[in-house]
Amino acid sequence: MDSTSRSEASSQVSIEAIGARVGAQTRLVAVIPAAGRGQRSGLTLPKQYHRLGGQTVLGMSIRALARLSEIAVIVVVLDPEDQHWQSSAMAQELSGLNQVVTVGLGGPTRAASVIAGLKCVAQAVGNRQDLWVMVHDAARPAVTELSLRALWQRCKDLNGDGEGAILAVPLADTVKRVEPAQITPTVAQTLDRKALWSAQTPQAFRLGPLIAAYEQNPTATDEASAMEQAGGRIYLVPGDTSNIKLTTPGDFRLMEALMANAEMSVKKPAMATPAVAIGQGFDVHALTPGRPLILGGVEIPFEKGLAGHSDADVLLHAITDAILGAAGLGDIGRHFPDSDPAYRGADSRMLLRQAAAMVAARGWQVAQIDATVIAQQPKIAPYAEQMVRSVADCVGTAEGCINIKGKTTEHLGFIGRGEGIAAQAVAMLSRRSA
Repeated sequence: MDSTSRSEASSQVSIEAIGARVGAQTRLVAVIPAAGRGQRSGLTLPKQYHRLGGQTVLGMSIRALARLSEIAVIVVVLDPEDQHWQSSAMAQELSGLNQVVTVGLGGPTRAASVIAGLKCVAQAVGNRQDLWVMVHDAARPAVTELSLRALWQRCKDLNGDGEGAILAVPLADTVKRVEPAQITPTVAQTLDRKALWSAQTPQAFRLGPLIAAYEQNPTATDEASAMEQAGGRIYLVPGDTSNIKLTTPGDFRLMEALMANAEMSVKKPAMATPAVAIGQGFDVHALTPGRPLILGGVEIPFEKGLAGHSDADVLLHAITDAILGAAGLGDIGRHFPDSDPAYRGADSRMLLRQAAAMVAARGWQVAQIDATVIAQQPKIAPYAEQMVRSVADCVGTAEGCINIKGKTTEHLGFIGRGEGIAAQAVAMLSRRSA
């Protein structure tokens, strides 16, 4: 059997293995393009097989993705001539991860490898319009579970076939555009960094539209650019600044330092930053006819709704402020200003999820929330349990850690006259384990 025949036979086995892991209820799979040579890394072997702390970069990236239990199969696309998977004992390193399937169909570019992986999934599962695919770089070993869950939750909230979401972080540095034709670069323009984000992975889209977008734009540098050129709409989910792509020797040194710092935090907790942080939030909105009343992400039957730029969910706004405040990240107005048309009519659950992702990027997780809705009408108690579920889902914590209650002002003041509703919240954050 020649090499082409062996490759085809091996690919058929892989496709069958993918199909065996994807059931009728499966909604999410993952693809990792891992056929690159990593020439800029300065390493003697492909960077994905370089070891950090005894683990390969690729193995760390795969295990990071596997933390999201909703992923039914992780398709790793290798170079057809790859010998490192076997020589690096990857099967032993990934022992216990039964959802991993390798495909030896990688191409000369990242896009070619992604397309090969996507088409293998399509051959295995057929025309599944509801199937989502997360594409993750082989050399991003530090993506957090909280970031993955925030990304997947955002995807589940979307309806259109051309919609998707990516992890990204706002740029912190001032960005300069240079004159490309000059030998010695000079500044041509300073760009407004408030409108600039750095894309990360995973990037998640539905299988069929993503394949179509790549077929239309086979040189796209990532999934978002392919979908963007195909007319899709891509949402940003705030990621973690530690989710760096290992490309240059400096990136590997930085990752080693991050891993060493995490290890020191475990060994010497007394040297670490405070274990808990507390923040408080407050918000108030006027009641007005002609708008739905939404509190805690729950629509409540009532004759009036709250006026505001977004959906005016006063409870979620107070909780969002409390979480941001606990992490020292300002307030909701700083990150989601009412002067920005992007947030007109926005679902406040999305803003709360992004706030939770922001504090996660600082190493925090939401440990507890206690909130009070201050309204003469309607009564809050009948809806408190639904609100608790909604908030717990947004911040990624147990329902038992959320408390929501209602109070009146005994007909005193503007709230007592039925002119508005206010909310107060206290949030406690705890340090995530390293």
